Amino acid sequence: MSLVIGSGVLQSYSTTALSTACVDGSTTFTTKEPFAVYLICLLSFVGWWVFLLFLGVGLSAVPIDLINEFRGRPKKISKDEFSRRRTKLLQHVQALRKTHKQLEAVKETVEKDTGFKGWKNRRTFNRDLNKFEIQCMIAEKEFLALERVTKMSKLEPCLYWLKLLFGLIFIILSVVWIIHTFLWVLMVPGKDPIYPFLNNMLEGIREGHVDFLSTSVFALIAAYLLWAAIKGNIKFGFRFF
Repeated sequence: MSLVIGSGVLQSYSTTALSTACVDGSTTFTTKEPFAVYLICLLSFVGWWVFLLFLGVGLSAVPIDLINEFRGRPKKISKDEFSRRRTKLLQHVQALRKTHKQLEAVKETVEKDTGFKGWKNRRTFNRDLNKFEIQCMIAEKEFLALERVTKMSKLEPCLYWLKLLFGLIFIILSVVWIIHTFLWVLMVPGKDPIYPFLNNMLEGIREGHVDFLSTSVFALIAAYLLWAAIKGNIKFGFRFF
């Protein structure tokens, strides 16, 4: 084999000689990375831990919330019970109106503060505002529950049974994800997993000449993982930030 440039032969060698001349070995070299690379790595590291936190909360919150919606489905109550709950809700709303006026007065003062004291006061104000918003959501939820009681004949009872069914299914799916995580990552860190679990299941479906079903199952369990992370973000964020 020859390398030709123009009309002259630059070098001639055989393929066999080239293959036998190769030598196995390792080389270490040092390179300087820009600051942006370190920043990306740091954000990725922190993001993974936050993701694990949100995901852990969401894997339990998704099925439990669905089951609680079934448990809190509208039921027939007596007129006395309805009046008691309505009066309690009215008192709660009146207390929220007073709290809102107090927060409005505090907001005008906090916006004028400067320095570290101003930052601390604004942080306290934001925390109180979040608590107020949560209480408003609770009041709205109770109002909607009472409204559904007054419209019992127009409600679809099958909807709440479906929520119970999906809640039970999602409990199983959450347990499967937790088992897969332990077997694949946590039991033997840095080494081969003890058992592939979900990987084997998807491979088995694919080898059964139903590739589309394997892809669909993978998409569904991945979407559930994303849903759980978002749910955990909402649950954790409203309570602590």
